[in-house]
Amino acid sequence: NDPEIGEVLYELGCLHDGMLDHQTAQLYLEKAIKIFTINYGKNHIKVSECSIRLANVLRKLCNFKLAQSLLEEYIPIYQEYYGSDHIDSIWTQTYLGTLYRDIGNFK
Repeated sequence: NDPEIGEVLYELGCLHDGMLDHQTAQLYLEKAIKIFTINYGKNHIKVSECSIRLANVLRKLCNFKLAQSLLEEYIPIYQEYYGSDHIDSIWTQTYLGTLYRDIGNFK
């Protein structure tokens, strides 16, 4: 439950996502989220960052419902931390927009 192990797991998840090994990325990211949640609480920025990354992996695995749920839950935490005008906050909105496009929600 060491946060440093969580960081390593997060980075491994990102690495596997980049290598298009999304199932392995999902496993690492889920483990990292558990560690971060235990150490920091559910509404911490580390949990938010990791959950948003996991949502993008899940979108690539066509698990749209869970991806949408994670993005809608954790984007507000991310934006509260960085501010809604921060470039990283804006990128999180594009992730949600991409998901909506993928599921055919063009509203």
